[in-house]
Amino acid sequence: MNDWFILLLLFVCGGLAQLISAKVIQNRKKQAYVSVVIWLAITLSCVILWTVR
Repeated sequence: MNDWFILLLLFVCGGLAQLISAKVIQNRKKQAYVSVVIWLAITLSCVILWTVR
């Protein structure tokens, strides 16, 4: 797979996870925490992807 395709796929998955968590979690503080965790995981995945290749 192309690196750009994997990056795009990670961002789409992150956006969907954010959307789902926003619908499920009603507490704003918890929602913000989950959002940060999701995007940190995506950033970490991108860094690992670029350093391994």
